[in-house]
Amino acid sequence: MSKRDAFLEATCQEKVEDFLHFIQLHKDRAEPFDVEEVVQEMPRNQRLTLWGKLGSLLQDVLLELPPERWAEDGQEGMEVESAADPKHIMAVVDGVTLVADVSIKVLQDGDTYSALLEIVQRLHGVLVSLPVSETPLLLHIHTLCDAWWKKGLKEKEQFGRTAFLISLQKSFTLKKPGVEIQRVWSLHDVLLSLDYTSEENKQIVDLLLQCFHRPNYIRNDDVSRVTSGCSVRLSLWFESHCRGFVCEPSA
Repeated sequence: MSKRDAFLEATCQEKVEDFLHFIQLHKDRAEPFDVEEVVQEMPRNQRLTLWGKLGSLLQDVLLELPPERWAEDGQEGMEVESAADPKHIMAVVDGVTLVADVSIKVLQDGDTYSALLEIVQRLHGVLVSLPVSETPLLLHIHTLCDAWWKKGLKEKEQFGRTAFLISLQKSFTLKKPGVEIQRVWSLHDVLLSLDYTSEENKQIVDLLLQCFHRPNYIRNDDVSRVTSGCSVRLSLWFESHCRGFVCEPSA
């Protein structure tokens, strides 16, 4: 059986351990298995089948243990309400995220990717339902949303907005925010699609206003010259496009 067929067959709840094994092989650089290479070599109909099976696997594990219960089920001393292991569920979701991410990279003109879109929407739901953190899984989903926006795919606005918001939030809390500030700038075109009068976007507006009072966005020796320049340009863009918009910064 070829690697493609074996990986496709493993992408289901019944063979989830095989699926996780393939994901681990991919992460182990010493092993000759690369998920991106495998997906890229798949013919179009096989990729469609993969995304369908991947979506079903994701749906199954999220029904087994929804994201909002991951933390509480993992706490010691709490009554166990589910037989599902949060670490196992998160590992599967992370594996699905990895496959979705490489799928975006290998998308070809003419591909029908509605099944892939459904996967990213579910993963986006996981991302927004949990607190912003440095948890690897959330970082990977954040990167996935970023990639979807930059690829210019259907419904990119919601994913770009979330990626921008999370990067902006993290740039305020990280001790060394240089990389995250660069990501904020790389996503600055998201601002063109926002309705600044909408209550939904008030949080982003508040955070943008705070940038004017953040040293990391004005001048900081730890941030590269290029990043500092991008930060200033972002501030100037916001000022020129939103002059006259009044919004009190959040506490």
